[in-house]
Amino acid sequence: MAKRAPNSEPEKQAPPPSVRPAFCTIDSWLVISGMGRRATYDELGAGNLRAIKRGARTLVDVEHGLAWLRSLPMWQPEQEPKRHRRKAATCAE
Repeated sequence: MAKRAPNSEPEKQAPPPSVRPAFCTIDSWLVISGMGRRATYDELGAGNLRAIKRGARTLVDVEHGLAWLRSLPMWQPEQEPKRHRRKAATCAE
């Protein structure tokens, strides 16, 4: 068994789909969902994600959160990429 250096944090990995918890910490939610911390708190504040408090810990409702993510529209690439042209520099005399 490999030893970890003192004060090092274990690698964060999402549990396999068959072992998903009903609720998870914010750090685990970031791994499971792929969302960022700021976006997670923004969506909690907007009511799109549900969470409970257990002491000082915030636990995200995993199934509700994943269902919300699945309800979002799929990304659609633009048909023709926009080409931005730089304006020619003008010299004022």
